[in-house]
Amino acid sequence: MDTDLYEKLSTMAEKLRIPETERFKWVKEEIERAERKEKEEKDRDERAAERAMKIELKKLEQKSDNGSTGSKSILGSRPKIPPFNIKEDEIDLFLERFEKQAQFLQWEKSSQIIERSLEINKDLYVCFIDYTKAFDRVRHEEIITILQQLNIDGKDLRIIKNIYWEQKAAVRVEEETSNYQNIKRGVRQGCVLSPDLFSLYSEMIMRQIEDMEGLKIGGHNINNIRYADDTVLTADSEEKLQELLNKVVEESKNKGLELNSKKTESMIITRKTSIPKCEIKIEENTIKQANSFKYLGTQITSDGRNHQEIKSRIAQAKASFQQMKSIMTNIKISIAVRKRLLETFIESVLLYGCETWTIDERMKSSLEATEMWFLRRMMKIPWTAKKTNEEVLTEAQTTRQLMNKIRKRQAKFVGHVIRRNQLEHLVTTGKFDGKRGRGRPREKMLDSLADWMNIEKPSEMIRKMSCRDGWRSMIAHASRHGT
Repeated sequence: MDTDLYEKLSTMAEKLRIPETERFKWVKEEIERAERKEKEEKDRDERAAERAMKIELKKLEQKSDNGSTGSKSILGSRPKIPPFNIKEDEIDLFLERFEKQAQFLQWEKSSQIIERSLEINKDLYVCFIDYTKAFDRVRHEEIITILQQLNIDGKDLRIIKNIYWEQKAAVRVEEETSNYQNIKRGVRQGCVLSPDLFSLYSEMIMRQIEDMEGLKIGGHNINNIRYADDTVLTADSEEKLQELLNKVVEESKNKGLELNSKKTESMIITRKTSIPKCEIKIEENTIKQANSFKYLGTQITSDGRNHQEIKSRIAQAKASFQQMKSIMTNIKISIAVRKRLLETFIESVLLYGCETWTIDERMKSSLEATEMWFLRRMMKIPWTAKKTNEEVLTEAQTTRQLMNKIRKRQAKFVGHVIRRNQLEHLVTTGKFDGKRGRGRPREKMLDSLADWMNIEKPSEMIRKMSCRDGWRSMIAHASRHGT
């Protein structure tokens, strides 16, 4: 019998003025009722988890990247356990102790590492890791052991156990169905917990390389940055990168994970016109050296610039506009409404990841031309009309706003990074070992942001970011008067 529960019920019985002769009986009945309710909830969770995993295997052939074919499995309908019932705070707090799990700040970290490395004319060696069926190979016993070490509510932990330990599946081909078998590995695709659970799992692998050399920034060693199964190894030489990859391959095998040598790619980010060759191997297989790679939806190129990414975003935004052309060019809809639609559906595509863009004059002209491209088509103004941009803006009852929106988003984002005062702050402000190369230095995002804010030095701007309210006021002022 739970002593704490007994004492609470005894106090409640006293407040309810239950006679002492009947008090013990009443308390006992209440405890039995609570135990029955808990058992019923547990049984219901177990039944739900078991029913959830009936899989129908249909004969659909799907060509894979390596040329082989395989069957596609279709999940049957299943009862859903609301994800908000499980508290993720404890998992998030655990992950925050390991700063390389940057989550949504990956953009800022990766772009700043590239920018700062090229500033001192140092080549950056990176390896983009891809696991074969990463989420499907997580061992349940090990992930539950990790969760038991965290301060997670017992009921929440039981739900996770039931989802992963007690689930069963059957394979059906045409009219034949196999026996139900326990599923002993893998996290559920589409579950909000899956990225965090995999991050916990991968953390156990990456702990084994945390003392190996990568990049030195402000006295700190950074050899990997991650978000769920999207992992990047970083180093300042080919030899160090190969050593890191060898260790990750070894530790991943111990955890039941396997690297896909056909999708894992290396890259050298450099200012040199001729890109050096880099032969990185997974066991005996040499992986591809890429000139560009899409990481977390953003294009990273070997020259360290944003030109290709911005051009790609412009093309995608124009394609989205064309899909909505019948609405965006409909003069029966007011221009105010269409501008709101433009901002919601088109600019959201165009400005994805803009918080880390370093925009030079060439890219600024392209973005401003794109803004006018949208307005001219919304107003149905052909090029033969010979109307200037100012006339188009007046007719559309608006002004140029795109660059201000980008700078405003950058200022808010960088301010958040600086106030967070973690690894992203170090990457942004820390000292890199090395000397600046010859010639004119490239324009940096912080420099262009300081110009927009009308602040003389980036260091002074970073100091002002520490006051959230003051920084917000400065952003609002720059938005009204910025260029």
